Amino acid sequence: MPFAIETVESGRVGQFPSLINYDDAPAIVYGGAGNESVRFARLIDGVWITSHVANLQHGVLGSIDAEDSLNESPIVVYIDRPKNLSTTSISQIKYGSFDGTIWNIETVDTDSFAQRFFHNAKIVKTSEGTFLGWVERDVQGVYKIVTSQKGSNGWNSFAIGATSSRSSWDMARIGDNLAIVYFDLSARAVKYAERTMRGSWGTPETAVQVAGTHSVLGISLIDLNGDAQISYQVNLGNSNLPGAQRRLTKSSGSWVEDVVDQNFTTSGFVDSASSINQNGFLAIAYHRRRDNVVNYATLLDESEYNLSMWAIEEVGRDLAMPSLKYINLVTYIAVHDVRTQSVAFAEEVIA
Repeated sequence: MPFAIETVESGRVGQFPSLINYDDAPAIVYGGAGNESVRFARLIDGVWITSHVANLQHGVLGSIDAEDSLNESPIVVYIDRPKNLSTTSISQIKYGSFDGTIWNIETVDTDSFAQRFFHNAKIVKTSEGTFLGWVERDVQGVYKIVTSQKGSNGWNSFAIGATSSRSSWDMARIGDNLAIVYFDLSARAVKYAERTMRGSWGTPETAVQVAGTHSVLGISLIDLNGDAQISYQVNLGNSNLPGAQRRLTKSSGSWVEDVVDQNFTTSGFVDSASSINQNGFLAIAYHRRRDNVVNYATLLDESEYNLSMWAIEEVGRDLAMPSLKYINLVTYIAVHDVRTQSVAFAEEVIA
């Protein structure tokens, strides 16, 4: 089925769009003009109402992730990073909550660029509370994943100790547990770990190994019937077979990988290359760089005949950074329009 695409807001805006469900209607948190602010748009009675979330204090936006879970007000995490890097440059993790009128912003973590630098922040709400996560690069250039839980005395941060390749990773609720997936560069493997209800992290397990010339990007994680579903892109480092969109799932205790799409140039937006979601069936929105198109792939599963395949359709061209969400059984994708420098919204047209 085709997608209808409309512009939500234009004017050098729209990077890092994060699509959420707000009062059973789509809403998007995204970068403002020049990535120097955070913006919010709500679809009300068929009209997009845009508003201001926060100005950045230190330079430019590093990433955004928003959450609407457990039927509560929207919450967001974003990275305020320095525009001009020096030993005195400040980088911060910011958290915001929306009370229906204004966004209340607070600082979660801060440090100088020379000591720590933050990448690709995530936000998840579970029955235990609100969790943030990000990739942190230290002064030695080592990357590690840090999670932080909001408590009565503020934010309590904990380094998981997992090293990752740059910044592509994700965090989500899987069953009753918080889970992460990331690319371990030293082990050349996509790894997965869960946090138990008692607060400890299990030993990361290898989901799949990759060859020495390959790199992994665009990692996205979702729960389907209590099982982890992971989408990601693999850059094969080969001019003839430049890359592929893949999916990982755990079946009967073992990780299984399949190919969604292949033989295309992987996205240059390494943290926002793909977005996985489900509405009883699995779907992935992903970006192909060379033809600069966002595709939408759905898994057609015929269990009676032990047969499954991916059906792929084009959402639109000159689009990137897809954020996929199902709201009231309708498929929506928020995207950045790279040609017009705007935030756009794609809705699946049901005949």
